[in-house]
Amino acid sequence: MEESVFLEEGVFCINFAHCYDGQPTRLRRISIPLLRSLTLRLYEPSQDSRLFGSLDIPLLEILWVEREEAGRARRDMTIYETLIGSMNANLKHFTIAEFSIPTTRWFIPRLTRSPRITYQQLDGVVRSCRHLTSLFLDSGVFIDPLVLEKMATGEFLPFLEQLGISSVKGWDIIWMVKKKNFASTLPDSGPSSSPAIRSSRPVALNYLRLSIMGCGFDETDIQKLEDAARALDLVRGYRIRPTDIADASNFD
Repeated sequence: MEESVFLEEGVFCINFAHCYDGQPTRLRRISIPLLRSLTLRLYEPSQDSRLFGSLDIPLLEILWVEREEAGRARRDMTIYETLIGSMNANLKHFTIAEFSIPTTRWFIPRLTRSPRITYQQLDGVVRSCRHLTSLFLDSGVFIDPLVLEKMATGEFLPFLEQLGISSVKGWDIIWMVKKKNFASTLPDSGPSSSPAIRSSRPVALNYLRLSIMGCGFDETDIQKLEDAARALDLVRGYRIRPTDIADASNFD
């Protein structure tokens, strides 16, 4: 990375499990001044996350992070928050794909057949990415309802136009998009309104990719979601991907 002064698009694979020797990583601040698109493939980054505070990439617009952890997938989102905070960039497109080795289901089992999801602490991440126009979270990464509420009002990600996200039922996401798009049509309160108030009004979402991960839904449930998504009248359309977890008690 230190030798990539003129790099504009890069893919880096880092295996922390092979490098970590029990001592914290000490790195100089690394600047890649012309980089606009970056893909990071990280293997067990929870071993030592101090690397992520060392990168200065001021022109970065597109960031794709693939993360694999041994055993049960870890959901510590502070790695992304530290990474984005250090880059000093105004990201436009951000994708998070999380995996585990071996692959496991990201549900907590219950005595009933209904899974209990684990919400990820993404408020710090989205707060750091105010200028995002697209955000794609791979299957199994769930956003807290309070964060969804702030996305709907424009407090978080006011410029977001494309979204890929997971949900157990899907209706929380449909509601958020509907409220966000309605808010985008509201007029300013007048010439006296402050720039801060005007800038908080969200733009309309124009594309939605919704992954449904739950138990026991049937074709009728999916059709109702399809109808609701169609009624949103998104300019670039939508895609619904259902995954029926037949029995959540079978998974760790």
